[in-house]
Amino acid sequence: MAIQKRYNGSSDGVVNVDRSRADAPAAKVISTGIGKHPTAFKITGGATFVPEMGTGGAVEAILRTMQVAATTIAYQVDTAQLSVLVEATGWVDDAALQAALVALGNRAADANVPVTAYDFTALVVSSASGIKLA
Repeated sequence: MAIQKRYNGSSDGVVNVDRSRADAPAAKVISTGIGKHPTAFKITGGATFVPEMGTGGAVEAILRTMQVAATTIAYQVDTAQLSVLVEATGWVDDAALQAALVALGNRAADANVPVTAYDFTALVVSSASGIKLA
C-alpha cells in the first residue's frame, strides 16, 4: 500500500470527525475506531472493587447506571479505581454521574436491589484526566 506524504495539516480533523477542533481541549481524545466521541471516567473513593466483580456486585451496578446515558466500550477494575471508557456520553458532567452513583447508596439495607453490601456514597467521579493507558 502506498503512503501519501503530508506536508501540512494535523491528524485532528482527519480522525476525530464528531468534534469541532475549535472547542476541543488541548489533550483531546482522537478516536480512530470508535464511532462517537469517547470519554474516560475514573471512579474512586469507595472500598476495593476487586471483590465486587461478580454478578450483582458493585461493578455491575456502576456499569448499569453509567449505561443509562452512555455506551460502555471498555472498563478496567483495579483495587482502588474503576476506569471506564464510554462513547457518546449523555452525562452532563462528572458531578451528574457521581450523583447518580452516590444515589445507589448503601445497598445492604435494600432487599430489592441485587447488589452486595457495597457503600456507594463515597464514590468520586473524574473525567478530567482523559485516557492515560500507561
